[in-house]
Amino acid sequence: MNTRELTGRQKEVLRFIENFLFTRGFPPTLREIAEGIGLGIKNIASVQKHLKSLEKKGYIKRIPRKTRGIELRSLKLSNLNIIPIIGKVQAGLPIPAFEDVEGTIAVDSLFVRNADGTIALRVKGESMKNAGILPGDVVIVKLNEQINDNDIVVAFVDGEITIKRIKRKKI
Repeated sequence: MNTRELTGRQKEVLRFIENFLFTRGFPPTLREIAEGIGLGIKNIASVQKHLKSLEKKGYIKRIPRKTRGIELRSLKLSNLNIIPIIGKVQAGLPIPAFEDVEGTIAVDSLFVRNADGTIALRVKGESMKNAGILPGDVVIVKLNEQINDNDIVVAFVDGEITIKRIKRKKI
């Protein structure tokens, strides 16, 4: 499918649905779409019109009489692993560890084959920006994995959690 056949607003709606689905693991409501793209809740009819166009062009499938009845045609949910986002990780100075689940993220099984023992953390701080990890990014972490030199790891240090690149010193 070629997104060039979409209007600017249709692309915006489609991107919003994709991002919402990937970060929360379920599709948005009409109201969430309207608010998310800046139309406001009084313009739900406009959202419905854009969804109808996206469905006609083959980008989505709508499920009648379902509040969150939107499926992306290009996405097979069976190929997704839902991973809990359990808090923030400091890129820089360590911050206290969090146990609370703040949401979920859907990750394609090509990237995470088995979600058991896998968590997601939101990055806070800029010390890992040279590694391409920026504030607000979500990092996927496999717990208790073997660590190799030059790996980027999330580590518990004195009850606090931080993200760093491992550099082993030769003795």
